[in-house]
Amino acid sequence: MTKRESSHSASNLSRDLEGESGYAISSDRGSDRDSNPDNDPGGHLAAAIGAQLMARGWTITAAESCTGGLFAAALTEVPGSSGWFNGSFVTYANSTKQLLTGVPPATLEVHGAVSKETVVAMSTGAASAFGADVAIAISGIAGPDGGVPGKPVGTVWICLSVRGSSGSTMNSMAVRHQFSGDRQQVRDQAVSAALSATLRELTNTQPFA
Repeated sequence: MTKRESSHSASNLSRDLEGESGYAISSDRGSDRDSNPDNDPGGHLAAAIGAQLMARGWTITAAESCTGGLFAAALTEVPGSSGWFNGSFVTYANSTKQLLTGVPPATLEVHGAVSKETVVAMSTGAASAFGADVAIAISGIAGPDGGVPGKPVGTVWICLSVRGSSGSTMNSMAVRHQFSGDRQQVRDQAVSAALSATLRELTNTQPFA
């Protein structure tokens, strides 16, 4: 099960998101589904994401930290994924986050690697690097250690960025999750939540309007 912390309501998402800003969104939509990878047998979420991207002529990328490429692996399990997935980054170290996705050193110093500000920078940076229309960034504390006050083990920030209607900006939504379980369970739940969030926005009638 996952908890989400918020400063904006989910119903205001479309009109609140502008440019490259990131927001923490509260939503109880499908929280059990989001946090349980067993609810996605055979990679149905990834296949559905691919179908949505193909229909638009879009591509997707990712910048992953705690999941270490598992989100990209889920996408590439889908036959024909090369038509909508060109590549992604595993930005495990802070130095790699800076080098590959352009996260400012000050962002990491002030907010830390597991933060809204960092995942927004990771996501938009990956989108820019790959010329992608959709990008996911994941950064968290999978455990068993590494937790700190305010950021216990299981804390994961996920950012979804989607190209705006103008084509020149990326609209970003950042969500904090608090997952339970062991290291692998936290990582699997993070991937499932990222897949669910991506599909949910791609099937929205007015995503990031």
